Amino acid sequence: MKRLLTSAVAAAAVFAAGTEVEAQARASLFDFGVYAGGSFTSPWLTIPDEDNITPGFAGSFGAVANYWFTPTIGVRLHGGFIPHQIEHPDVRAGTTVDVNTWLYDLNLAFRPWIANIDGNWASTAYFFLGGGGLTANIAGGPEAGCLQPIPLQTAHGACLSFNPRHATVGQGTLGAGIDLFPLTEGIGIFGELAAHVYSSPFHTGTGWAPTNVAAQGNDPIAVTGRFVAGVKIALGDVLPPPPPPPPPPPPPPPPPPPPPAERAIQVCVVQDGQLQNVQAMFREQQRDTVVMRDGQQMPFGQAFPATVGYAAGQTWFIQDQPIRVMNREWVKFGVPRLFEAGQLTRVTEHQGVPIFAEQGAMAPHNVLYVPVRPGCEMQPYQPRTAVGRVRG
Repeated sequence: MKRLLTSAVAAAAVFAAGTEVEAQARASLFDFGVYAGGSFTSPWLTIPDEDNITPGFAGSFGAVANYWFTPTIGVRLHGGFIPHQIEHPDVRAGTTVDVNTWLYDLNLAFRPWIANIDGNWASTAYFFLGGGGLTANIAGGPEAGCLQPIPLQTAHGACLSFNPRHATVGQGTLGAGIDLFPLTEGIGIFGELAAHVYSSPFHTGTGWAPTNVAAQGNDPIAVTGRFVAGVKIALGDVLPPPPPPPPPPPPPPPPPPPPPAERAIQVCVVQDGQLQNVQAMFREQQRDTVVMRDGQQMPFGQAFPATVGYAAGQTWFIQDQPIRVMNREWVKFGVPRLFEAGQLTRVTEHQGVPIFAEQGAMAPHNVLYVPVRPGCEMQPYQPRTAVGRVRG
């Protein structure tokens, strides 16, 4: 029996720990539950210098019903059954007798924290205090007489009556419980600990023992402790249901876009007929270039248009016409090349477009460079006679 109860409690604990559904407090109007578990009962009969009669460990089964006048105070009706076994040395050592023990009590119930509907276990805890009766019914016994576990040859007298009316005693009840976890709406698992205190159903004294036996046995105050778990159904509500949670606040507006990522660069341009490097900022995201003018950023193409001082828009350049400068006729040679501002120097101009030669080159020059567009993109030109010369 002890192994069975231990396994059941362990399984319930594992299931409670693994469930993702949290216990929820509910201020129900009426509760009804059934339970099963274990119990332990202290001695029913003590005998000087001999073994006591102790029911000990046994199963425990029962049902409870609660009615709540307020969210915290109610009345509780309980009925339970414990299948005790006690030794019967009248016959032979080790023989036991089955005793059906019935518990019934009426209690005041308290659940002091139920108003704190916050979903934790503490808010579902409850306590109860009251009293009732206990009846010990010997299974299969006659309607009259006593079970006398002590041989009459000894000097002790004791009687557990076969008549349940004479084996009934009053008892006081004290206990506590808690809702462990829900199964569905209004149905859940609960656990409970309780103690029942009563005068032993055994009777001693000359009124119960045979006339030739001195009654020296003692029927003490006994305690039966219950540790059980069960299923509970909750009906109705004492408290109004909690208001629905407020709607979530609107999401905050998106943050402003970050300023564009920029990096400083230098751009080679034609300015006042000369090649110069100007400071500019390249925007990575927009893939464009800006410069500062009078404290304001403006597009590079607006500050340095590709029309003044450049050949890209000139008719003679577009149509690959030869140019005549420095008393010679020059024609395009190869493809445009990129230079740094300090690599070239101005030597002449053609129709408003400056013409450059390599820095340090001596006249007469063999190659001239015409600026095509900003960035020092230069188109090489060579004299016509050099282009047409036959090499051999």
